[in-house]
Amino acid sequence: MTLEGWVTLGAAALAAWGAWLSVPRSPVLDWERLFKLTLATLHRGEVEAIGGDAASWRERLEGFLTDPTAAETLMEDPADLGADWDPEPVLGAGATWDAIAAWDAPVREGLTRRLGHVVFACAGPSLAENIRAANLRAVDVPVGAPPAESLAAPLTALSDRLIILCDGARAGPLMRMLAQTPALRDRLLALVSIGGALPPEDAEWLKEAFTHEAFDTELLRTTPYASIVDVDPGRSGETDQAAQRFPIPPPPTHDFKTIASVCLGPLPLARVSTDLLTRALLVTLAYILR
Repeated sequence: MTLEGWVTLGAAALAAWGAWLSVPRSPVLDWERLFKLTLATLHRGEVEAIGGDAASWRERLEGFLTDPTAAETLMEDPADLGADWDPEPVLGAGATWDAIAAWDAPVREGLTRRLGHVVFACAGPSLAENIRAANLRAVDVPVGAPPAESLAAPLTALSDRLIILCDGARAGPLMRMLAQTPALRDRLLALVSIGGALPPEDAEWLKEAFTHEAFDTELLRTTPYASIVDVDPGRSGETDQAAQRFPIPPPPTHDFKTIASVCLGPLPLARVSTDLLTRALLVTLAYILR
């Protein structure tokens, strides 16, 4: 290649890099706070639907929060948190916090627009029925099924993408499969581990294997690997919360982070209805993936 050719190529590369840097980035929020704020808002909606008051709402929140003093924070008006927390840019006009509380049509329709191209693969937690009730696609992944085939089969259209919801016991084998299946990683938008510790051998493997290079994708983007830590409120100090979370990956050798370890915090899952848990997860994922 001539010098002129190299100069042209370099200029094009710099222009592409500059264009990539100029693309607006979605705000990175405190995802645990957003998830629990959404859950608290959904509880408010149920309390209001039966004529309850703020005291009833607080009592509900204190029933599932590991830190009862956090109820005051979650009962504050989310509109005061600023524009980055506003659900309307995420879900569309009319999808306000009050609409989330009532689970009104603008919220449901916004989730369908935002996540309609997604197939939710449920490997452990029984959320598929609740997801389908939200007019979204979900499949159950049976125990013992070949993971790659079971996850890829529902992706019938080229535009289909995948979100995996699993428990800790099945997260390890799924992560091993994803590490070996780049084509499936390219279609994975997120993986959420909902309670339960990874088996020790998988946890040890993941400490070394969970890197930006091993879990990269063809397109430059960040895939969130999220976790909800299941705790007993009366014995939360005895729970090994780190065993239920994804490790923080080491810095990438290149300039882009292809994975993110996201913790949605501790939650006594036995005290939270699967309906409200599913709704809070869907809204949180819509924010994270916008």
